[in-house]
Amino acid sequence: MLTAIVEPAVLRPYFLSEPRLSRPPYRFRSKGAHVIPPRQKRVGCRCGGALFSLLFYGTIGGLVLVFALPPLLKRDAKAESSDKAVASTPASGAQLDPAPYRDLIISLEQQVYKSEPAGFDFTGQISFLAMQLCLEVRGDGRNAKRERAYGKIYDYAGIVDARAEAGYTMANLVDIRNRWETVRSEVFEDASWFRRSTPALTMAQTPPAPSADPTVVRQLRDYAIHLEGLIQTGKGQALAIPEAGVDAALNSPESRAAEQQWRTWTQNWMAQIESTVRRGPRSIGSNADMNVVMAHQELSRAVMELQMVPQTAATTTTIPFKYERERHFDAAAHSLQTAKSYLANLGS
Repeated sequence: MLTAIVEPAVLRPYFLSEPRLSRPPYRFRSKGAHVIPPRQKRVGCRCGGALFSLLFYGTIGGLVLVFALPPLLKRDAKAESSDKAVASTPASGAQLDPAPYRDLIISLEQQVYKSEPAGFDFTGQISFLAMQLCLEVRGDGRNAKRERAYGKIYDYAGIVDARAEAGYTMANLVDIRNRWETVRSEVFEDASWFRRSTPALTMAQTPPAPSADPTVVRQLRDYAIHLEGLIQTGKGQALAIPEAGVDAALNSPESRAAEQQWRTWTQNWMAQIESTVRRGPRSIGSNADMNVVMAHQELSRAVMELQMVPQTAATTTTIPFKYERERHFDAAAHSLQTAKSYLANLGS
């Protein structure tokens, strides 16, 4: 009986081995012997070669990333920072000649460089003049230089206008002036007639700290007391008047009597509100403490609710439903309590 001598082929990585049909992985010296090649060994050889190749090339790729990637990232970061520096610095010849816009710039700087804190109307005037300058700069002949100047001044005008509506205290004119000088240096060439900042000007423009005027606080508290009494008496009087009839009952004697009673009460009611409002402060100051400002606003809101009591929304007569009257009185009472809580924060 012939014995087959099997010689294993040289082990190679799987992707370097020859096609399966072109060359068998085992050679037989004797013909006629039927030997089944051990396929499990072939599969194991291929898997081992593939794993070895994966580890080898993965290691090479990792080394390349470790040593080559950091210098590339540093180079990109340097390039990006240099681009930002170039973008923030106006290029030579990118600024406009300020001479054609001298009158508008002088008018604007008369407001920006005032030697006093900003009033409530300052920011509106500055924003308006900045928009006029913005439109004048853009003009009819549009180009890249004009468009760039237009965008800078337009943004400045928007920021100043937002400061006017941002809060309840005065805007800081020092910050508005510093922003203008930054925009001016980016948009216009330097000129001898430009106004300059000084430490004395900064001190003069710095707004005082918010304060609570004792006289104003006392007036607000007296105002709140009278409003509270007005709400209590007015609510009882208003709810005591009956509702008018509906449809066929509108012309009944009872409905006509109720409407006459409501008209009389409404006239007296509006006169009482006007008398009470006179007890409030005429002005709380331009830089009042936030508690003073909020208390004054809540008291004004309470008065507005009381003035709306005679108005009707759901009926075809002059008399509103009782739930409508009660809703306005309750809203006024809520605003009054909120105002008293703000006044309590100011101490006794």
